[in-house]
Amino acid sequence: MRRMSWWLVVLVLLGGVCAGGLAEVRAQGTVDVIVEPAVSYSWASGDRWGYIAQLVGFMAVTHLEDRPFLEHTEAQLAASYGLGVRTKLGGGYLYRWDDPLEDGYAGEHRLMQQVGIVTYLGDRRLAHRLRAEQRIRTSSYVNRWRYRLGYEVPLQGERLDPGEAYLNTSAEALVSFDRDFIGDESRVFAALGWFFSNRRKVEVGLQYRAQDVLAEGDVGHLLLITTAYYLSR
Repeated sequence: MRRMSWWLVVLVLLGGVCAGGLAEVRAQGTVDVIVEPAVSYSWASGDRWGYIAQLVGFMAVTHLEDRPFLEHTEAQLAASYGLGVRTKLGGGYLYRWDDPLEDGYAGEHRLMQQVGIVTYLGDRRLAHRLRAEQRIRTSSYVNRWRYRLGYEVPLQGERLDPGEAYLNTSAEALVSFDRDFIGDESRVFAALGWFFSNRRKVEVGLQYRAQDVLAEGDVGHLLLITTAYYLSR
């Protein structure tokens, strides 16, 4: 009964992300649909240091008549240091290849600093992440602040064992600003994951993004179909 109820929760959350995005689209206008595949590799050095390398694609499904299929690719390298069992400090660098950006240039450098705090409610994992980013292009410099609340729970027992599924959800608020403008974005995410072993897992999910909700004018809508393959050493 417990297992059946959790699978029902998964379907409701995934359907809710989709339905919420489509309802907003029907009310406000058009939506961009994107497929976002990602590959991630992580490893540790000692008890406190951890590292991650990630490659992400951003592939357009809609409006292909006026934009390329592969909109951009991101490569990221980051490190984290554990202050204790529940808290980590981290930072990293990301480079984004585009085709091209709105300002006519095809690259973006991004610096990141973050703090993460994890708590456990029985078998459920609750994660807070606060991140600052500096987005550097040839023609501009933008700061972005992000707060994300994540919730992860096993679906086939009291704990997550190899070969079992889990649910990963999150909600995130973002604010971008420079001297001339301020913009906001909200994100809601739900994914179904399969934990094969301590070294491999896969997630398939949906993410809905609403851009410039607080600004005057049209709200931007983005629906992402995500796939992620995680490897660790």
